[in-house]
Amino acid sequence: MLPDSLDKSWFVKSFGNIRLYTHSLYDVIISKLARGDERDFDDIRLIFESDEIILPDLVLRYKGTMENSIVSDYRQKLLDLIEIKFRQWKFGLNKELIGEVKKWKE
Repeated sequence: MLPDSLDKSWFVKSFGNIRLYTHSLYDVIISKLARGDERDFDDIRLIFESDEIILPDLVLRYKGTMENSIVSDYRQKLLDLIEIKFRQWKFGLNKELIGEVKKWKE
């Protein structure tokens, strides 16, 4: 589970004493990047196409979530998304943000 993900999740419905929540779209993207196979990237693409994701906010949340994780290549996984996949999908590239991510230490 991502740190503070419950605080950022959305309430869906109650079933008696059970309350159902779903991850925020930012946390869904982060979870999918952690695994990072092609199906995950397809899902991420659909999220970006159908919802307004603020890329600098995603990058900030991603860094805060992943820098203390056991995933050793977390920086590269994000670069794969915002540099390589965004280019393939013909999304706008934020070169300044890409440069900032490249400076992160792993």
